[in-house]
This record gives sequence, C-alpha cells and structure tokens, in this order.
Amino acid sequence: MNKTAVVKALNGIGIGYGVFALAAPRMMQRVYGIAETTPELRQMTRLWGTTLLSMSIMSAAAGDEGQDSRLLAVGLGNAIAGIAELVAAATDGLPVKAAIPGAVTSAAVAGSCIWARSLD
Repeated sequence: MNKTAVVKALNGIGIGYGVFALAAPRMMQRVYGIAETTPELRQMTRLWGTTLLSMSIMSAAAGDEGQDSRLLAVGLGNAIAGIAELVAAATDGLPVKAAIPGAVTSAAVAGSCIWARSLD
C-alpha cells in the first residue's frame, strides 16, 4: 500500500465521519457513549463534523505527495489535540465510557497518519 492510497482512505473515512456528525449528531453522540444530549452539544458535534469534513475535502483535493505529507502532519496534530482534549474533558467529569471511544478513535487516526507519512 502506498501513501496516496492511505491518504485517500483516511479522506473517505473523514468525509464519512463529518457527514455523520452533521446529519445525525445525536446518533454520533450515542456511538461515543454520550446518552444525554442538548441542543448545544448537538451543535458542537455538528461543528466538529464540519471541521473534519473541511479538512478531509481539502486533503482529497490536494493532489500531490508533498501536500499529502503536510496534510497528514495536520491530521496527526489534530488527532493528538483530540487526545489531549479528551484527557482534559475526563478531568472535568466526562464519563470514562465516553472518553475511551474518542481517545481510541483519535489514537487510530494519529497512528494512521504516522504510518502513512512513513510510506514512500
């Protein structure tokens, strides 16, 4: 597998997650273990989806390997920030059952970006 194929796969996953968060924020929250919801939380979920969708579309449109490497670095940074954000939220009372799926997802994205950057 080459870097371009991994980037395309990550873009597809990012676009899917982004659309899911925009179209069904309540369901997205349930997937991540958040049973209770509010209009504010649904809006924050939609904002997260918009960010992910924008980053994934921008990456899909990049078209060259140098740009792929830079965007993978951005994806890695975003995933690491997501992990730090979840740690902060856990200290603020976020239930563990909600923090773990988010941390696992962010760690998987970070790992995928690191792996993809190492490919020729």
